[in-house]
Amino acid sequence: MPNGKIAMVGLGKLGLSIAACFANAGFKVIGVDINEQFINKINKKVAPFYEPGLQKLLEKNVGKNLTASSDFNTIKEARWIFVIVPTPSNKDGSYSNAYVIEAMKSIGKVLKRTDGYKVIVLTSTVFPYTTEKIIKPLLEDVSGKKAGQDFGLCYNPEFIAVGSLIKDFLNQEMVLIGQDDDKAGREIESIYRKVTLIEPHVARMSLLNAEITKIGYNSFMTTKVTFANTIAEICQRTEGADVDQITQALGFDSRIGNKLLKGAIGYGGPCWPRDNKALLCFAKSIGYEPAFLEEVDNANLRIPHSISNVVEELANKKDIIVLLGLSYKPNTPLTVESQSIMLARILAREGFQLLLHDPMAGDVSKEDLAGYAKVRYVKSLKQCLKEGKFFILATPWEEYNKLLPKDFSKKGGGKITILDCWRSMDKSFRISNKKIRYIPWGVSNDAR
Repeated sequence: MPNGKIAMVGLGKLGLSIAACFANAGFKVIGVDINEQFINKINKKVAPFYEPGLQKLLEKNVGKNLTASSDFNTIKEARWIFVIVPTPSNKDGSYSNAYVIEAMKSIGKVLKRTDGYKVIVLTSTVFPYTTEKIIKPLLEDVSGKKAGQDFGLCYNPEFIAVGSLIKDFLNQEMVLIGQDDDKAGREIESIYRKVTLIEPHVARMSLLNAEITKIGYNSFMTTKVTFANTIAEICQRTEGADVDQITQALGFDSRIGNKLLKGAIGYGGPCWPRDNKALLCFAKSIGYEPAFLEEVDNANLRIPHSISNVVEELANKKDIIVLLGLSYKPNTPLTVESQSIMLARILAREGFQLLLHDPMAGDVSKEDLAGYAKVRYVKSLKQCLKEGKFFILATPWEEYNKLLPKDFSKKGGGKITILDCWRSMDKSFRISNKKIRYIPWGVSNDAR
């Protein structure tokens, strides 16, 4: 592989985390972003947001292998230019290319003024045909150069998750590379083989097939999660049923696998919900309507209502309901499409008094629940344990999973109830306790 620098256009959570991984592997990396505040913090070795492991990588590599700038001209030094900018969803479920197009125009101008072969790598999630029919002609038009000859073009989306971006990136099982030409694909594959800690399967294919693979992958994940969650709801209503025993058995078969078969609260976040809608939107654009994709979304959105029904059956409107966890998953403050937030809205509309706690997302979630009466945010978990009468474990943060029955014992005035949507709390809760009624979601009353 030829020597060269890597440019990372877009230094959000995904872009900066990947840039830091490249730098830590020995590559010289130039990060570019229009956010001056981000740039200043990065160059001072300060992570502009929380992501596990990122701060340490910045401390180790900034000033050595990693620099950040708002000047697009700095990318002329790079051989490989990765573009990771937002592609927000349109109302119909497709993706907006506005930020990608602006970035590619700037890159095209640099290509026009620069000699030597470069590989442009689009990582942002896009609609099928985008890279080949929109990005490629745009780059050729602005630069006056020919793709496959003067520059290479690849589509290289990631399958890594906020909250574990660095760990996922370094240990990814599969690397997807859509290539406009073989030379470009080979070079990007070589980069990954120098960075990842395990030997990944590298799937190289056409630009179009890679675009469909990306949204198809995420849509399959939502389908699998929703199937497990459906089994959990069935078990919740079926005498003697236990979702964990069932999903464990299903997962033993390699055709199914046990990953994502938890059976709990629904999926959320910035990717899965929108990618499922995007695949449905694309299918409709070619005259096909796979109804199951729409039903996956509908089934997912029904879960907070099912949980709220249990709360309404068991809780008193005078009781203080404590919602443990607001982010859509642990280790991130993001509340995008968070089912915990959805549940809080439902319960608040029903007139319940809510006490909300999250290790990171408390401040963020205030905007999500602005205007709802009887909703309080508390930074102290101890205060929640003291005031609460009915507890819902909605996001399985580690500090919640470590709670023990004795941590709730200070609450007087009758039994408290704990609804564990993930069945992740200590097994001691399942032992008969006069002060605690423990309800593991997906396990019927007589099977607890």
